[in-house]
Amino acid sequence: MRLPWVRGISTAGSFAPPSCVAPAQPFCIATGISAPTTSPGYVPLQGVASADSRPSLQPPSLEELPDPEAIERQKHGYARSLDQQLEDGKTLIAEESNQQKEQLYQAAKQLKLEYSTRLELAVQKAELELDRFARQQQQQQQLLFPDDDDEHDDDNDDDDDD
Repeated sequence: MRLPWVRGISTAGSFAPPSCVAPAQPFCIATGISAPTTSPGYVPLQGVASADSRPSLQPPSLEELPDPEAIERQKHGYARSLDQQLEDGKTLIAEESNQQKEQLYQAAKQLKLEYSTRLELAVQKAELELDRFARQQQQQQQLLFPDDDDEHDDDNDDDDDD
């Protein structure tokens, strides 16, 4: 079988699967529209401007052009709006920066408070531990060395009886 728009190439004995064999009539895959058969190999392009729909290249008339004062007013108005946008952007950035700094300071303040509280608790725990250790040592000392005052008091009582 010969394709009408392709000369000299035969599809007989083709190794392509049947779904890939070109149809007998030219066909535009993108649009699904059959191409005219008057011109072999012609595939119409969709969305491309034809020669009739092109804009004219003639310059506009003087009446269509804006006057120089209007152009200057537009330029100044546009420059003012750009300046305002710039100032608004700077203000927004400064506000966001200040807000982020305030959040940072608040977070640091909270961390300081937490650290201070933990440190105070650790110091109190160490003090309690030292007090307990001191009491234990005093108790051990009392067990090892009983009070000599009681013996002296007994001796003094004996002397009074004489």
